[in-house]
Amino acid sequence: MNLGELKSFLFELFGAEKLADETEWGFTVEEKQEIRWIGYATNLTPETVEAAAKARVDLLLTHHDAWDFIYGMREFCQDEMRHRGMSHLFVHLPLDDADFGTSASLVRALGATVTERTHQEGVFCCGAVGEFSHPVQFQVLAKRLEALLAEPVQAWRAHDRMINRICAVTGGGHLTSDLREAVDLGCDAYITGEKVIYTVQYARFAGIDLFVGSHTFTEILGVQNLARKIKDAFPGVYIERIPEAHLETGGRTS
Repeated sequence: MNLGELKSFLFELFGAEKLADETEWGFTVEEKQEIRWIGYATNLTPETVEAAAKARVDLLLTHHDAWDFIYGMREFCQDEMRHRGMSHLFVHLPLDDADFGTSASLVRALGATVTERTHQEGVFCCGAVGEFSHPVQFQVLAKRLEALLAEPVQAWRAHDRMINRICAVTGGGHLTSDLREAVDLGCDAYITGEKVIYTVQYARFAGIDLFVGSHTFTEILGVQNLARKIKDAFPGVYIERIPEAHLETGGRTS
C-alpha cells in the first residue's frame, strides 16, 4: 500500500464531506511512501514517536495531531519522524463522527446498543447514546469501564436508579453543555475523558451519574478500529498498537 492508495481509501471510508476540513485530519509527514507496518495511538507525542520508531513502523496513525498549545511539540515530533523515515496520519473529528469511531465504539464495548448520535459540531456528531438490554448497576458499569480502559475511572453517583441509557462523549467532553445534552436525552449516565469541577457539580445537580476515564484511553478503540479497517482493505499491511502512559490518571510512566 502506498500513501496515495491510503488517501483514496480514507475518502471512500469517511466521505468527501467529512474530510473537507483539512485541519481535522491529514498526513503531516509523508516521509515513507510504501506502507507495510502501521503503528496506532491516540496521541502524537515524543514518546509515541519513539515507541513507533522502536517498532519500526512505516506510518504512525493517531487520533490527535500534536496540540498547538503544547508549544513546539508538533515541530519536534515532525522532525523526529522525518529523521526516522516515518510518515504520520491523524484523523480527529471524522473519527469521532464515524459509526466505528471513538464514542460509538466505547458504547458498544460496554455492552450497549447505539441508538443515536449526539453532540453535533458542524457536520460531525461526536457523541453516542446507547441502551443496555438489561439495566446495570452503578458499580458494575464502573468496573466494566475500568476493565475496558485498563485504568482507574472516577465515578460520581447522582441517583438510585439502575442504568439503562448512557451517553458517551470520549476525550474532552467535560463542558456542562455537553453534559446537559445527555440530561435532555434522558440518559442515566454520562461517560467522558476529562472533567473540571463544573462537570461534577452539574452532574450532581442534574441527577445523572458521571464516569470519567482519561482522554487518551476513552478514545483508543476508535483508532484501533480505523487501523483494522485499513489492514482489512490492504492485504499485507500489519498493525501494532503503540503503548501510551496513563499520565492523566496518575499511573506509572515506566
